[in-house]
Amino acid sequence: ASKKDFEKEVKIQNDIYIKTQGVNLSPLCPAVLDSYHLDTDEECKRLLYDCKPKLTTQDEKDLFQNIINNFVRSNFTIGLQVMEYIENSKTLASYIYDERNKKIDTELTKDLYTLAFFKLKTLHSLGYRHNDLHSSNVLVKKTDNCVCSIGKSCCCFDGYDVLIIDFG
Repeated sequence: ASKKDFEKEVKIQNDIYIKTQGVNLSPLCPAVLDSYHLDTDEECKRLLYDCKPKLTTQDEKDLFQNIINNFVRSNFTIGLQVMEYIENSKTLASYIYDERNKKIDTELTKDLYTLAFFKLKTLHSLGYRHNDLHSSNVLVKKTDNCVCSIGKSCCCFDGYDVLIIDFG
């Protein structure tokens, strides 16, 4: 990403977080804590090769090799956003399928999608669109007490809340 595009993405993420605090739901996305744009070949290559020893699966190693191959052929830079850690969360995709690829409770799945679409409607009302929405870009978190600013439990279903990520 160009530095200008990356900075725009960070600004959008911050704006969405700020504008959805205290609305009839919890924040729509995690907060951006910090951001870095690595714009020299040396910085980017160092980061990529520092990550290489941490790869464990063949899929990760193949993806890494693909990134390196494309990095060498094209002149791109790396932007990193340090996001708020969302405790007790995982992606909607991982809630839909467990480790054995079996579907979970259909009613809970419908509730989580309904909540995600409710939050998407809020995103659209703020003038934003998500350009890559899929179940891996929706975080589901378990919550014990979900009470909105209006005093009603309207931002979660059955002890679950959702956040939307990756607006790039």
